[in-house]
Amino acid sequence: MYREDVRDAGFGSGCHAFEFTLPEGVALPVEVRRSTDGSQLVQTDAAAARAA
Repeated sequence: MYREDVRDAGFGSGCHAFEFTLPEGVALPVEVRRSTDGSQLVQTDAAAARAA
């Protein structure tokens, strides 16, 4: 997915987003980690607002 804010921040082309729908019954919280180094990604206020 394309994200203009990511591109504008200087992180490559801006094609660094994803969308994922949790299957029913999955317990929260769910951790999302970067594939390159395993660092946990946090949900920003902007991302939470988009998801609402």
